[in-house]
Amino acid sequence: WDLFGQARFKFLDESLLLALGGRYNHHEKFDSKLVGEASAAYIFKQTGTKIYGTVGTGYRTPSLYEIYGGYLSNGRLITIGNPDLQPEESIGYEVGVEQSLLDGAFIAGVTWFQTDFDDLIIYDGILNKYNNATKAKTQGIETYARITPWEWLQLNVAYTHANPEYKDNQTGLWTRREYMPRDKVSGTVTVRFPEDLTT
Repeated sequence: WDLFGQARFKFLDESLLLALGGRYNHHEKFDSKLVGEASAAYIFKQTGTKIYGTVGTGYRTPSLYEIYGGYLSNGRLITIGNPDLQPEESIGYEVGVEQSLLDGAFIAGVTWFQTDFDDLIIYDGILNKYNNATKAKTQGIETYARITPWEWLQLNVAYTHANPEYKDNQTGLWTRREYMPRDKVSGTVTVRFPEDLTT
């Protein structure tokens, strides 16, 4: 079970926004853990510019599939789960800037992020099972734009460039996480109909 809470604050005519959050994670098998997050943003109302930053810690216990998972191949059960997995822990940072134009009809932003992991849970393609990497990190940049040409239509597009790596337990060398893409583009179109119907 988890116990979590959050507090948000507004200062300077709601130009300065602060948020603090925490979660206590209690697990039957693994250690219990307290994680937290703090964020701050400042909005320059005259120009519609917002600058922001966040720092937070994370804790993820292995899933059932990562512990016990497997599949059938030629009538034989191949086990890829690993009962010896340890929970992964992380600390992440991000800073960014967002610009609003045309009374909010166009919003664009860019964010730099980095997350450092201890005991990251990875799939080891050579051993064909899940394992813990001693150290791992992901850093990169995300850009996004939201366009609302009419009240009933919204377009979102985002591009992320990331460099995910983990430290090989045997060689001590940093290795790219092959199954994680370096570049990702995504987009959504949202249409709002009458009677609160959205698609």
